[in-house]
Amino acid sequence: MISTPYLDEAERCTRVGLMYRGELIACDDPRKLRDEMRAVVFEAQSEHALRARKLIERSDGVLTVSTHGDLLRVLVDRAERAASIQTAWQVNGIAVSDLRAVKPRLEDAFVLMLQKQEPK
Repeated sequence: MISTPYLDEAERCTRVGLMYRGELIACDDPRKLRDEMRAVVFEAQSEHALRARKLIERSDGVLTVSTHGDLLRVLVDRAERAASIQTAWQVNGIAVSDLRAVKPRLEDAFVLMLQKQEPK
């Protein structure tokens, strides 16, 4: 048994328990938790990643958007959202390259679980 705040480490385990505010919110195989999240993950590069994030973070179907330097990580409810996101960036003059679907991480699943825990 290990305890870690680093979900990339937890990805290597055969079973993980995810906690939020002292409560166990999920416990299963990391692959199953990722597969059950029902979201599509896209990544893209932009010198204006913060502007790009702010522009789409409240768009229909966008579940979460995070930036890591010039990398954008976008979780959407379905793959078809990529076209409208790309169009929004183009219309607003934000250059974004290499928009592509990527494999979800355990961290993505955890973030979506946390959103469900928060009162609206």
